[in-house]
Amino acid sequence: MTAAMIQTLCLAGAESTGKSWLAVRLGAHFACDVVPEYGRTYCEIHGNAVSMGELVHIAEAQTAAIITAQAEAVRDGAATVISDTDAVVTAIWADMMYGTRAAWFDTIPILPDFYLIPDIDLPWEEDGLRVYGRDYDRARFLGLLVAELEAHKLPFAMVRGRGEARFDNALAAINAFHSAKG
Repeated sequence: MTAAMIQTLCLAGAESTGKSWLAVRLGAHFACDVVPEYGRTYCEIHGNAVSMGELVHIAEAQTAAIITAQAEAVRDGAATVISDTDAVVTAIWADMMYGTRAAWFDTIPILPDFYLIPDIDLPWEEDGLRVYGRDYDRARFLGLLVAELEAHKLPFAMVRGRGEARFDNALAAINAFHSAKG
């Protein structure tokens, strides 16, 4: 098995939409490792008032972690890698925070095969790190992300519902993606 044969799924979207829960749940279902959200760990240590340079660092570290997970999947014979966010999502953070992004984001070296975007249909939960809790901001983030994926013709599906319904809808979206690929 080569890295090109590994299916890489990314959970992408606004804050407080269940991405991390869904990533772990899907990882258990597919018996694969989940690449955690590096940006969250970074902000827990350094705070969430990050500079553009820090956003690039976060995106680079997330990308490196995805590449490592893909290599480990090849070694272990796994077929799937799941990432809780990626550099595309970090680019949207740059857009939200600064209205622009560093040139590095135009040359993202790796992209997942398929994006699952949990909708903003879950209530906002403050946790001390999250920034964009207003409905307007969550909808703006979601709109920017969808526009970015569409502009680059990257395959994605919205995931709605609560709890197990959200998980079931994610599985249905993954199955539909696989069926469409042939």
